[in-house]
Amino acid sequence: MSLPVIALPSGIDISYELHGLAGGMPIVLVHGHASRGGTYDEFLQFLGDEFLSLTFDLRGHGESGKPEGTNYQETLQLYTVEQFARDLHELVVEIAFPTPFVLAGHSLGGMIAQQFTLQHASLVSHLILCGTAPSWYSDGRATMLACFKDGSMVLDEKFFHASIAMTLTRAFRKAHPEVIANSLQSRLLVPRDVYIATMENIVFHFDVRDQLNQINVPTLVMTGESDAVVQPGLSRELHDLIPGSTLIHIPGQNHGIFHEVPDFLASQIKRFVLGIE
Repeated sequence: MSLPVIALPSGIDISYELHGLAGGMPIVLVHGHASRGGTYDEFLQFLGDEFLSLTFDLRGHGESGKPEGTNYQETLQLYTVEQFARDLHELVVEIAFPTPFVLAGHSLGGMIAQQFTLQHASLVSHLILCGTAPSWYSDGRATMLACFKDGSMVLDEKFFHASIAMTLTRAFRKAHPEVIANSLQSRLLVPRDVYIATMENIVFHFDVRDQLNQINVPTLVMTGESDAVVQPGLSRELHDLIPGSTLIHIPGQNHGIFHEVPDFLASQIKRFVLGIE
């Protein structure tokens, strides 16, 4: 079933969906790299009717528009964290989503959430950062990116299957092959240059460490204690840099926490935002 699509003033078409009751606490959920808004479907069942939830597909992802330039360098400029944050701002304005809202992001979504909050703090009541970082450069990621660009590593089903598997615990992988299948489909919807450009921007062109002391909204940071994609130390760094933030390490969990422990995440967000035990 196709989701509603709205044409933003910038010209991009964004696919989005509203969940819950109109009078609920508004919350916006931002997904990660090569994922889509539907990745939160199970989590939303645990969040319940206390919230009015907005999920959407980032540009280049899911059912949203996938603009590309005439060359890679032009495409690179279309998929910066700043551009993703601008899209989100245009989206909430165009659909008149209630403000201030809880802003939650996972992985790349958490980077976008940081950028958005730095630019539009008055629109954010609470900030939830899951499995994410204030910067994501490493020599290993830079090398992998170079291999993508020169073609020595191919973005095919085999690569994506392996990359998905490394985000989940072994027991969950065995018990839930449908999650891997759905995640694989999400990755295959992202054009090759869009995938690479997004990764290049978050590896080389995202670093807000010197700005995070400006965030003064209540902030909850959560991470799997065995996160293989965004190491837990980066969540500790977020916690240390954002004044008054709360940090939760989730025992035994990897990067795919919204798939594996959606009930736990929902309970922690309810407690943090609404004071519900």
